[in-house]
Amino acid sequence: MRRALIITKKQFQMAITAIAVVAVGGVLLNWNLNKPAPAAVQPVEPRVIDMVTGEFSSTDDSGKELEVYLWTPGTIIVNKGELTQIRISGVNGSHHPFVIKGLGIEGEVQKGKTTTITFTPQKAGIYAIECLTHTDMANGGPMVGYIVVQD
Repeated sequence: MRRALIITKKQFQMAITAIAVVAVGGVLLNWNLNKPAPAAVQPVEPRVIDMVTGEFSSTDDSGKELEVYLWTPGTIIVNKGELTQIRISGVNGSHHPFVIKGLGIEGEVQKGKTTTITFTPQKAGIYAIECLTHTDMANGGPMVGYIVVQD
């Protein structure tokens, strides 16, 4: 003997409603799983590092004056993704135009003034801060400092 399954209109509506609720819940759950995690909150205040321009001078055995310029400190360490501010005060030398190639930064430090650069490094590495005036020993250089960006 065969039995027939009879579904009432109300049962059919309840089944369709249940399927719709499960489908919408699945879509919302999947949407939340695919949503990127919120970015790390940047501090409002940057990490501040102070540098100065310096000069060493001396006389060699023949009486010739030797002079070389430098960034002090010569190496600074920052963290990748860290909002950083470097304040460079001009102490020696009239001016020092500089470039930090890997970070896309250019500027100039003048004697008696402070130049401020603010950046957030995105890639770990060692980046040279190079004075464009004091490039070799014939020009009182090389005036090179280093910014080390850690992971």
